[in-house]
Amino acid sequence: AYEIGIADTYHRLWAVVKLLAVQPLILILLTYRLPCALGDNVKFLKAVEFGLSKQTTALLSPTIVLPLSTAVPIIATKIWHGHPLKQFMW
Repeated sequence: AYEIGIADTYHRLWAVVKLLAVQPLILILLTYRLPCALGDNVKFLKAVEFGLSKQTTALLSPTIVLPLSTAVPIIATKIWHGHPLKQFMW
C-alpha cells in the first residue's frame, strides 16, 4: 500500500478546505452550536446555584444528556424527512 507522509496529508486536507463547496459547510459546522453553547454550560451552574450538589449534577448529567442525544436526532429526522442539513438552507 502507498503511504503518504504528514506534509502530504495536510497538503491534501488544505486542498479540500479550499474547495468552494466545502467552505460554507465548514462555516456552518464551526458556528452552528455557538448560540446554544452558553446555555449548555450555564444550566448546570444554575442547578448548583439552586441547591443541587456538584456530585448530583455530575450523576444526572449522563442520565439526561444520553437519552436526549439519542432522541433528538430521531425527532429531527422525522421533522426534516431525512434531509439532515435542511435546517441550514436559506
